[in-house]
Amino acid sequence: MARLKRVRVGSSEISELGAVIDLLDQVKLSAPGICGVLGEDYLSNFDFLIDYRQHTLRFGGDAPAGDRCRFETIGRYHGAPTTNRLPV
Repeated sequence: MARLKRVRVGSSEISELGAVIDLLDQVKLSAPGICGVLGEDYLSNFDFLIDYRQHTLRFGGDAPAGDRCRFETIGRYHGAPTTNRLPV
């Protein structure tokens, strides 16, 4: 575990964010291009679009036409409330 002074993805930035440091060895076996994972603690601070066709994560700006999926802030897994979930 670590506390990061600043995390920036493109022009989107947040300060004082908790993080887990991991080499991602197991993840890189199936997806060699992965450099890190952004969790809900970071993403919940922004409006963003996951554009699967363009293989991009876009922060802010106009959203293109297409399907929308509401991201629930309250969830349950096996009857227990979930926190700090990862959108996958």
